[in-house]
Amino acid sequence: MVSRPTIRAVEILDHDVTLGRFEAQVRATMSDGEKVALFTYYADELVIHKEELIGLTVSEAREFKDILDEAYLQTRSPAANGRPREIRPAEETVFARELLREKGINVKLR
Repeated sequence: MVSRPTIRAVEILDHDVTLGRFEAQVRATMSDGEKVALFTYYADELVIHKEELIGLTVSEAREFKDILDEAYLQTRSPAANGRPREIRPAEETVFARELLREKGINVKLR
């Protein structure tokens, strides 16, 4: 079985896109030294901590982001009124944990 590189370092770059929408770009350095653009997300909707991505593969990290998106949409958590969110609401975290468990992705949510 071939092991896939895992994320060893993460950089999250935030910038104001327009009209109070904050789009964050997530980049990673992999265990094999490769630098990868993982995904973008709206920081006024999702909260992603660098530590949550360490140790994941690229596909797991992207699926993790999709799960957080789904949790945000399913729980109808409010956006942060035009500024980046700092805390993930408890209901959203519980929903995301369940989805992660179902997918077999091991992430310690903050």
